[in-house]
Parts: sequence; C-alpha cells; structure tokens
Amino acid sequence: MKLFIIIPLHSNLILKSKENITLIDTILSVKLSNGSQSDSNRIDFFSSPYFEETKPQYEYIGHIDDLGVFILLLHFWEDSDYRFYSTITGKELLQTLESPEFSPKGDKFISSYTSPYYEVTDLQLCKITNTNQKEIRFETVWNIEFKNWMMVEAKNNLIWISNNTFILKVLQSNYFWNKDGDFNKENFQYLKITLL
Repeated sequence: MKLFIIIPLHSNLILKSKENITLIDTILSVKLSNGSQSDSNRIDFFSSPYFEETKPQYEYIGHIDDLGVFILLLHFWEDSDYRFYSTITGKELLQTLESPEFSPKGDKFISSYTSPYYEVTDLQLCKITNTNQKEIRFETVWNIEFKNWMMVEAKNNLIWISNNTFILKVLQSNYFWNKDGDFNKENFQYLKITLL
C-alpha cells in the first residue's frame, strides 16, 4: 500500500468576487482592467433567454488575477463549456471542457469531463506560458479520451500529488451505472498519471 501526500488544488486561484460584473436581464457585463476608469470599458455577453444549441446562456465563474483572466461558463441546450477571457482586452483565450484543476505550481491544469451519454471521460491538459509581462498564453498540450474508464462525478475526483503527477478516481465504464440507473457510488479505482 502506498501513501500519498495530498497537495491542495489551486482552484482557489479562481476568485468569486462579482465587483467587476453586472447582470441586467440577460446581459452579463464584465469590466475590463486595461487602465481606463470609464464605465464604457466593459464587454457585454448577451444570453439567450432559453437553452438553445447555438446561443448560450452566460454564467460568471470568477477571475484569476495572477493570470489576468476571467472565466465564464456557457450553457447550451445539452452541452456546456468554460471560456477564459483576457481581463485587459476581453479577447477569448481558451475553451475547456470543465473548470480547471491547477497543478501545485499553477503552471498547468487539467480539465476533465465525463459523458454519461457516450460513457467516456475526456481529459484536456493545458500549459500556461507567459510570453511577456502582460500577456498570458494557454497552450493545449493534449486532449485524450478514456473509453474504458469514467471519472466519478464527485468532489476530489482529480488530485495532484506532485506538479507532474495526479490521481483520477474512476470506475470501469461497465460499472459506471448501478442497477437503479444512478451513478455507481462504490467500487472505485484510482489511476495514477505522470506527465513526462
């Protein structure tokens, strides 16, 4: 039996403060931080009043000051994704499957999504690079799909144990559902993945 030291996730990098946003009806407005004090220095996102396949509803998740980004969750009819935007320009920088789980050093993160319809788990590894003092870049290193393992829909289903190694709490696809048609809540297994 191996004992692992659990390193806290950097999800606390995402601040939930809503002081820079306003929501009026279906318009989400985010104040940009490019030095201008003008109220016109905002970017507006217009949500569909209904869940649709091509027009999203926008939800503010938070911002990461160290990276100069804010994150929105876009809800579609049967799908959703997370989008990272620059707090300076408002430009979209990255799209991920789920909320990021940052490595201990905060230089990379994993986004994971388990599809109950297709019975697969998708993982996305993104690296954070700083090309100069003002611009953060995100590089998608890989996207992979597990066809025989499905991550458990639970808190702490991905845990970093070092800056290059993490553990996934999974079930074999055949055992993801219990006899009642709900998610299986026992017989978990753990996959240890090391990034080389």
